[in-house]
Amino acid sequence: MLKRILNRFLGALPFSVVRHLSGEKLAAPFYHAVTDEPLPHIRHLFRARSLQAFEKDLDFFLKEFHPISLEDLLNHVRRGTPLPPNPLFLSVDDGLRENLRTVAPLCIRKGIPATFFVNPDFLDNRAMGYRYKASVLIDVASRLDGPTAADVASRIGDAIGVPGLRPSDIPTALLAVTYPQSAVYDRVAKILQVDFDDYLRARTPYLSHAELRELVQSGFAVGAHSLDHPRFAEIPFDEQLRQTRLSIQAIQNDYPSPCRSFAFPFGSDGVSEAFFDTVLGDGTADLLFCVGRIAKPGPRTIPRFWMEAVPGTDAREMFRNSYRQQVKSRLLSLARR
Repeated sequence: MLKRILNRFLGALPFSVVRHLSGEKLAAPFYHAVTDEPLPHIRHLFRARSLQAFEKDLDFFLKEFHPISLEDLLNHVRRGTPLPPNPLFLSVDDGLRENLRTVAPLCIRKGIPATFFVNPDFLDNRAMGYRYKASVLIDVASRLDGPTAADVASRIGDAIGVPGLRPSDIPTALLAVTYPQSAVYDRVAKILQVDFDDYLRARTPYLSHAELRELVQSGFAVGAHSLDHPRFAEIPFDEQLRQTRLSIQAIQNDYPSPCRSFAFPFGSDGVSEAFFDTVLGDGTADLLFCVGRIAKPGPRTIPRFWMEAVPGTDAREMFRNSYRQQVKSRLLSLARR
């Protein structure tokens, strides 16, 4: 009953009031890809934002927020430099090449700063992230039919340890593979006659160093996103540190910046307080950008908001729903006391 009343009450409030009540100090939306093309390495993972939808999002950001840069955020944390009212920090993950033709021109035209968090191992299309491999494999498998499909599904099941796999279950089975198990994708690729190196050469899904330098010269910032995009909850503590330190160092070597920034791949769920203490305490990182649970919240750990999480929903509605949920959770918590 109380939840229904709160939903009606919050739904009737103007956006600016709900935002204020949420208590959120910084909006930090992020994207992976903005494209109108259905890309095999993406489309079985999430729906990329269309160019029209992204431009609409940017117009909403400009109306309701004041965009800030990575340097603005660092100066605020380090020196206490005031931020404008309702600050917004925009970022883009994974270093996908489409964004050079979509995100960058639109942000330049509208005067919105953005930070690109990239994986050094993938620049110049030297390798492919394991989840993007899964999407490519699913895309090929989805075109199989008849007796061939059943035979191939069975062989894929044997390769990934799922005996008797049915064609309809291939997507779920492939997406269930974890980072430590991801070598099985290469075995599945042989079954499906997929060559990832050929795909990288033909599609060039990732930015090259030359293209990333072009973005930096245009005023965009670059940060680290791990070496090869593991889910941090699935790897040991020492490997978490290695991925973080080496990726930040690689970015700093090629794209020196006053801010040593790191965005968790997938999210910060399952990452221990000791990790935050270590990388923030020893100077590995100045700022950590998080999604999900943050074991040690603070001014240097920035929660972000995934804009592709709810397909077909515009930015205003996504932010409104997020703020509403935050306010509702706080009020319900107070009611239970």
